[in-house]
Amino acid sequence: MLVFLLVASASLPLVNVFPLDGQNKGCAHDGKEVDVGETLVVGCDTCTCIPGKIVCPTPPTCPRNCSYKGEWHEHGTKWTNEDTCDTCVCRDGTSVCTLNDCNGACSVNGLHYMKGESFKVDCETCMCMGHDLIKCNKHFCPCFIENKIIQHGEEILDKTDPRGSLTYRCEDGRVVIAEDNRKGASLLLARDMY
Repeated sequence: MLVFLLVASASLPLVNVFPLDGQNKGCAHDGKEVDVGETLVVGCDTCTCIPGKIVCPTPPTCPRNCSYKGEWHEHGTKWTNEDTCDTCVCRDGTSVCTLNDCNGACSVNGLHYMKGESFKVDCETCMCMGHDLIKCNKHFCPCFIENKIIQHGEEILDKTDPRGSLTYRCEDGRVVIAEDNRKGASLLLARDMY
């Protein structure tokens, strides 16, 4: 489950601060000058102008609404985005959403598959069962030795070396030496052959 936050940028009116006449700086709010010590309402909070800034209660005493994709939602309300099926709730000016898939699709390695669609992952055939549930049939990858396809678990004997024979085995797409019968070589090596 993936959750993301969308903070409403316009949840509080824009506050501008600029110096007024005299030693004390005043404040500006919604295009109006506010004197030092004067109270004003921002959102539904009562705030005070102190020299150079407006101070509001933290956290706000009243919850803020949320903007989500151009629509406003009141604090505490829940909604579903019909396009993406995301479910969201407004929490004090922040949209908290859970990402959902409308059609029960699956995402694998950045690719999206519809429910019932088959696809390959390495040598396995997989199927999207919906809502990111994937079922795969375990199939081992074959190996390629001297332009021949060798299936998992199969061995091939190589007698081209004058010192003796080598037995190669396919292990899920990797070629390993299963047995080394060459003179002067150790028995049962297990190293990858590339």
